[in-house]
Amino acid sequence: MSNKETYTMKLDVLTPTHIGCDEKLQKVDLFVGNDKIAILDGHQWTRLLRQYNLLETYLEEASRAGKELNNWAWLQEKNRALDLWSMKEPPFQALMPKPGDMREANDIARFVHDVHQKPYIPGSSLKGVFRSAVLAATIQKEENAAHKERIWNEIDADIGNPYARKATGDKVQEKLLQVFRTPQNGNGKDYDRMLADPFRGLSVSDTAAFGNDATMLSRKLDLTLPVGRNGIEKALPIWRECIRPEQSTTFQLTLDYGWFRHVRLDIHSLQDFLSMLDVYRSIQVEYFESIALREVKKSRSNYQAAQKPQDAKTVLLGGGIGFHTKSLLYAIAPDPDSARILVSKLLAKQTPPNHKHGPDKDAVVSPRTLKCAKVEGFTSKFTKVEGLYRMGMCAISEVK
Repeated sequence: MSNKETYTMKLDVLTPTHIGCDEKLQKVDLFVGNDKIAILDGHQWTRLLRQYNLLETYLEEASRAGKELNNWAWLQEKNRALDLWSMKEPPFQALMPKPGDMREANDIARFVHDVHQKPYIPGSSLKGVFRSAVLAATIQKEENAAHKERIWNEIDADIGNPYARKATGDKVQEKLLQVFRTPQNGNGKDYDRMLADPFRGLSVSDTAAFGNDATMLSRKLDLTLPVGRNGIEKALPIWRECIRPEQSTTFQLTLDYGWFRHVRLDIHSLQDFLSMLDVYRSIQVEYFESIALREVKKSRSNYQAAQKPQDAKTVLLGGGIGFHTKSLLYAIAPDPDSARILVSKLLAKQTPPNHKHGPDKDAVVSPRTLKCAKVEGFTSKFTKVEGLYRMGMCAISEVK
């Protein structure tokens, strides 16, 4: 049954992309200069302070100032001649440009990193995006209209059921998987759900690690649709370490064509797989982006659409990119307005009342916010990257 092919793929980061871990950064973990900011390596920083007989003094100051300690200002006071920025091997885990306004940068969500403290993208994060793309494309290609309508009606009923609050999300995914036909074993019996998983034929490695200078700090901004009395942009006191635009890495993609044939999944080549990313883009990216760009014209927002490089497929990757990028209700809905109404009902069930979701509130699109990040001072080889952009935009292509 197995007929596997492995491909080396390239990932280009187009807009700030964040994949988080459990670690939070505070001011005491940083070394902040006038135009640069670094994440300190605790072991190397301690070794350096001991070398210059500053460790005991530093620990006393840290016990007084706590997490608010400004390491750069402290070092300027104690030893102005000790210039960390000019060192050949400074005690830094990461070095990046300093954002314009960091007064509210209290806890900063750290990007996931390997044992060598270098950022990378886990294969599980990539597979999650690819899984959504394959499922969206398969839903779109479903030729049995009655079968597709039945699934939609069942999802509609589940979301409308006031007693099915917590299980709604799982039920939606379960219903959507019905677009696949359950394969049978040699005895003509259906496989159980785990063995019949159509995505067993898709394997994705972790990416190669990025360099220590590949990250930036980015503040979370919500782009609200439509334009309201308070404008369209809402800056939130949430900061994240992100892979910055212009960065690239590689990963291994393995496709088991034998398994895809067994579960009757229409992937017979790498090109078939990549074309499914285009379907995902049209549903999950371009539709919402067209609404955002229309609304931006009514405001003073500097929101811009990131352009993809030629011969590459664009996906949204990572955390903080919005509910709609994980949901496939727009893919199976009979039309965008039906999807808007149903998604607004689902969000009304799953979020606190102060979020104010519902068909009357989400009148233009649901969810009514795009998750964005502010970028300052980068010029990408693909497009000028300065302004407000969607979080997590990345391009995928084959390395030939």
